[in-house]
Parts: sequence; structure tokens; C-alpha cells
Amino acid sequence: MTQMQALLNLLEADKKHRQASQAFNEWVASAKAIVQQIRNWLSVARKRGLLEIEVGKLTLLDDEAGEYELPELVIRTATHKIWVRPTARKTAIGDGHVEVWSSGADARLVRFAEDGRTIWRIADDRKPEKWDEANEERFASLLKKLLES
Repeated sequence: MTQMQALLNLLEADKKHRQASQAFNEWVASAKAIVQQIRNWLSVARKRGLLEIEVGKLTLLDDEAGEYELPELVIRTATHKIWVRPTARKTAIGDGHVEVWSSGADARLVRFAEDGRTIWRIADDRKPEKWDEANEERFASLLKKLLES
């Protein structure tokens, strides 16, 4: 191997490391943002005393980055507890998952990162390209479904 080839290999490895680090940082920022967005969507119900939101810290392990922390939520109503927990960055579908569940049912928010922006979709029984983008109304519908189960 020539010195130039060795240099090119080193630079290629450096580029891959930088891209992996950037993807990890984007996941962390995006997971924190969707958890905060969920808190914002539920602020009216919280202010009316209809639910409480407890914010905790979840420790996750990443193959490349090691241990790291993300926020998790426990939403308490008069009769239910619902957990909102980022669970995975590397997934078969999408670029990360946030699990939402209660004792009777569960759901998933799936992150899709494209062209420097993130879209969260609410996973259901349809094909991923038909999943609805997560917004206040769709999240309210998801929580209603969990509370009714």
C-alpha cells in the first residue's frame, strides 16, 4: 500500500467516524426535542390538573457512543400510567424509536431523518410510508387509544 493510499484510508475512516458522531448527536437532540414537544402538547391537560407528568432520566447504551442519558416521561392520570421512553437509535425502520405504552397497550413514534430535518411518525398497522406525522392531534388520539385499552 502506498503512503497516499494509506492517507486516503485514514481520511475515509475519519469521515465515517465524523458522520457517525453527527448522526448520534442528531438522534440525541431529536429524542430530547420530541419528549419536550409531548410535554408541550399535554400542557393544557396538565394545567387543568387532568394529568401529571414526571420527567426522569433514562440511561441507554450505544455501540459507538457508549452510555448516554435521555429524558423519559411518566404521564399519570387518575386511573392510568403511560410511559414515553426513547428506546433505540439504530432500528430496522426509521432512525430511532420512542416507545409509548400503558399497562394495556403500546405504540411507537418512529424518527425519520432526511436532508438535515427530522420527522416523527406514529407507527400503526399500515405500511411506514402511510404513517401519520406526529402532531398534537395525532398524539392526543394515540393517548386516548392507550387510555381506553
